[in-house]
Amino acid sequence: MSTGLLALISLLPIISVAVFLVLLRWPASRAMPIAYVVAVVLAYFIWQIPTTKIMAASVNGLIIALTLIYIIFGAILLLNTLLQSGAIQTIRQGFSDISPDRRIQVIIMGTPILVGINTGLSADPEMVAYALSRGYAEWDQFLAFIATKVALIHAMAGTFIPLLVASIMSRLFGKERSFAARFKVWKFALFAAFSMTIPYLIVANTLGPEFPSMLGGLIGLAIVVTAAKQGFLMPKPDEVWDFDDQANWDAEWTGIMAQESLSSAGEKPAMGLIRAWSPYLFVAGLLVLTRFRALNLEAILRDSNPFITWSWPQIFGSDINASFQPLWSPGTIFIVVSLITILLHGLKGAEYKQAFGNSLKTLIPASTALVFTVPMVQVFINSSGGGSGYEQMPIALAEGVANLTGTAWPFFSTFIGGMGAFVAGSNTVSNMMFSLFQFGVGERIMADPTWIVALQAVGGASGNIICVHNVVAASAVAGLIGKEGAVIRKTLLPFFYYALLTGSIGYGIVNMSTGLLNAGFFIAALIVAIMIYFIIKFNRHSIAETSAS
Repeated sequence: MSTGLLALISLLPIISVAVFLVLLRWPASRAMPIAYVVAVVLAYFIWQIPTTKIMAASVNGLIIALTLIYIIFGAILLLNTLLQSGAIQTIRQGFSDISPDRRIQVIIMGTPILVGINTGLSADPEMVAYALSRGYAEWDQFLAFIATKVALIHAMAGTFIPLLVASIMSRLFGKERSFAARFKVWKFALFAAFSMTIPYLIVANTLGPEFPSMLGGLIGLAIVVTAAKQGFLMPKPDEVWDFDDQANWDAEWTGIMAQESLSSAGEKPAMGLIRAWSPYLFVAGLLVLTRFRALNLEAILRDSNPFITWSWPQIFGSDINASFQPLWSPGTIFIVVSLITILLHGLKGAEYKQAFGNSLKTLIPASTALVFTVPMVQVFINSSGGGSGYEQMPIALAEGVANLTGTAWPFFSTFIGGMGAFVAGSNTVSNMMFSLFQFGVGERIMADPTWIVALQAVGGASGNIICVHNVVAASAVAGLIGKEGAVIRKTLLPFFYYALLTGSIGYGIVNMSTGLLNAGFFIAALIVAIMIYFIIKFNRHSIAETSAS
């Protein structure tokens, strides 16, 4: 079978997700079982994978799904606990007190490389030799070298993200459905972007790749909130933007979470912001504490002891292994903090019991989607070694794209990373699947392969906003179960923007030997010029409106 045809067939599970979930607007609970069946049929009849291996991949998928469901439950339980205590109402009021303008609020609120890349590249012994040839005697140093490139690309491309987020919100959820409203806050949006990206890049270069996303974001958040409270670059009082009346909202904007549960928190006595935020501070603190390498708590929390790590090696005699480490899971941290919150916020037993029951009710619909989504991904990934001799589906798909694009591959490498995250539900898993392949493509097109691997990681990160796992999980927490397709349709634009811009930057970097006027830098400059044009255009329009009034 030709490479192109095999790539097209490999694409069918992804096409089925796109058709039923995004185009036909089916809920994930109906769309994902079909995608699972498509993957199983292809694995059995085209790739000729043994039935036992398909079953093993499916079981492994169910186990992974249960670990995800555990994390989702913990997140929902903490949210419902804070609803019961009245903390959510205080937190919301806190953002309103910073600025009543919804564009400012979304800019402030809207702000895993090593595991995936490490697993993906270290599978080939020749990678260690390559790292040595680049002057990196320690493998971790080589990974940090790649992670620094990832941080650099993110920092360059992230400049317009807050503005884009405000744009989508004002266009889709505003009364006038206008893009123009976003550009009235362009100064604050750019300030917020640099407040996030500059600390992110500094942390990546000084502390290593484990902390940029967390510490960089926290530093940026502190800067932006402080500036907003001081009125720095804030809209004028007569320019404050808000949502339309709730009675006029589209049905896709709301979910199953009862409005009375949200408003009931208003009946609680007011509490201070620090007390309201304290559970989230505990979550952040426990995450940093358990992941901080110097303390080496990971060795304890992920010990091979059967009481700590629950494992099922070689499922049904296959080469597929499954494991779950509950003490390492963020779900445990969420649950522990929800229990701590009982004391912090003075909840009654009946109130926590209600939060627990509401969480279970919200979780059940989301679970239906995940128990088919993750097994589909596992069958898709574990499709090598069949009687046909074909490479596993994601590799066959990527090779078809690589043969089609040739030296223009950097433009598409981010989209491959994003596609991997879309299907696998994780930037980490996307990097596991494609890092070694992307490295090989970089060598074949005579480009620095470490930049291609960095583009893979960047693309995988951008794909997180459209990946089915994340959307299902976030929809469950936000009470938007059944609206997953609507969410993905709205996040496709920022994904396309980010993947195209970073791919263009990557192409420009790996082809700098041809000069700064290459196609990559030209497209990146064009995207930036378009954004600047709209800023100037709508800013003048805003000034004209103000003068006329």
